[in-house]
Amino acid sequence: MTCTMSKEAWDVLQLTHEGTNAVKESKIQNLTTQFETLTMLESECFDNFYARLSDIVNTSFNVGEHIPDARLVKKILRSLPKRFIPKVTVLNSLGDLSNLKL
Repeated sequence: MTCTMSKEAWDVLQLTHEGTNAVKESKIQNLTTQFETLTMLESECFDNFYARLSDIVNTSFNVGEHIPDARLVKKILRSLPKRFIPKVTVLNSLGDLSNLKL
């Protein structure tokens, strides 16, 4: 409220909602680690796993880090438990996974 110029207000809002570049980079590193270590639990349903993955992907997008669909598809296939092996095998046999959409 004390800002007199729009640029000044914008800078305050940006710092408040996005943080400094160091904070942003730290968030991205944390989200990347979460993304890389995420696996579906044996007892978990796919919807819950996909919700956890989507949360990471959406938060990453909000801090400026876009994760391409091809990378998401490959991550999902790598993260599925053993009960999904037949489905993963069929999808892998289709060929180029980079054209596969979520």
